[in-house]
Amino acid sequence: MKNLREDRWFLPLHKLGPLDSGTTKKASYVLQHRFYPKVRAPWKSSQWIGISSQIRQNTVRLMDINIVPHPLHGTPYGHALDLAIILSLACWSLSVITRDYSWVDRIWSICPAIYCLIVAVASDFSSTRLNIMTLLVFAWGVRLTFNLARKGGYRVGSEDYRWKMMRERLGPGLFQVLNVTFIAPGQMLVIWLFTSPVHHAWLGHDQSLNFIDFLAILSFLFLLLMEAISDNQMWTFQQHKKSRMEAGESGIQLFITDGLFSYATPASSARWACGTCSICSGSRPQATGSIGRDLDLFLLL
Repeated sequence: MKNLREDRWFLPLHKLGPLDSGTTKKASYVLQHRFYPKVRAPWKSSQWIGISSQIRQNTVRLMDINIVPHPLHGTPYGHALDLAIILSLACWSLSVITRDYSWVDRIWSICPAIYCLIVAVASDFSSTRLNIMTLLVFAWGVRLTFNLARKGGYRVGSEDYRWKMMRERLGPGLFQVLNVTFIAPGQMLVIWLFTSPVHHAWLGHDQSLNFIDFLAILSFLFLLLMEAISDNQMWTFQQHKKSRMEAGESGIQLFITDGLFSYATPASSARWACGTCSICSGSRPQATGSIGRDLDLFLLL
């Protein structure tokens, strides 16, 4: 046995040469129990499953606030609506206190992933379709958040210049009416609405993936790649334009017209719309002709 461990350890058991049955059994025991012990994955243990189930139940109970009575009460997507109402109130309060009206812009790319995650957690991640949709929306949010961050969108005082223009044109009174109706609650409602396909996927969570799902996934990934490329093209153009303007050069091109922007203007908006259609297309597998109905849903949004 000593020679076996020192001289023949790296050889497969059947190539160790002639061994008696006793030595073979001992070697097999060493390989299976001493060097390769059978350890059960911790997330498969009954204790871990019980803890994760308890966490999920507490999370769902915590999210069931029901600030405003609505027909989705008791559903995961209804919990997401409650969170959207809280966030809209928080954004409105912060805008009044700080006089910065871009708070919704800063969470625009973060909220959809959170809403999808609420629905996925409520289903205990048991739906493949819901899990895939959550991952896709998360990837979309990462791209958009990164793009806003490198533009300085999360810095103090980085309010969108368009809100400043609207404030000057409307005046303080009318602008506050716009703030309390559209900028805070209206935009948050739109964000909540364009994640509505996850609710339809939750209703049909027991349905298996089909051809439309795979087509929607591939379409979304392709369009997400196009969005990332167009973001980088716009960033490169703006940085080059800024450096030329600071150098005092003349004849500077003000708007990008090459690359992907020569096919769609703005390119990112066109691909964002198509990407939303892709998510909608795979959200209702239990209905026939789901693409047409879900595109109607997208047009309503």
